[in-house]
Amino acid sequence: MRSHTDAFAFLSSLDGLIHVEVLKLYPQAELPSVPVTKMDDRELVMEYRSKRPFADVAEGLL
Repeated sequence: MRSHTDAFAFLSSLDGLIHVEVLKLYPQAELPSVPVTKMDDRELVMEYRSKRPFADVAEGLL
């Protein structure tokens, strides 16, 4: 967290951080994508895109 300036920066980096580590363990994994759009200084939109129905799990982790 220290390398991030705020919570939005941290959340924006999660997709890349987590999936890099998962691919090290499971190179053939079909990973979801979580594109992030910062709408303004108070709103961030994260989309969960996957073939698997785990959006509720992703939301719970956040």
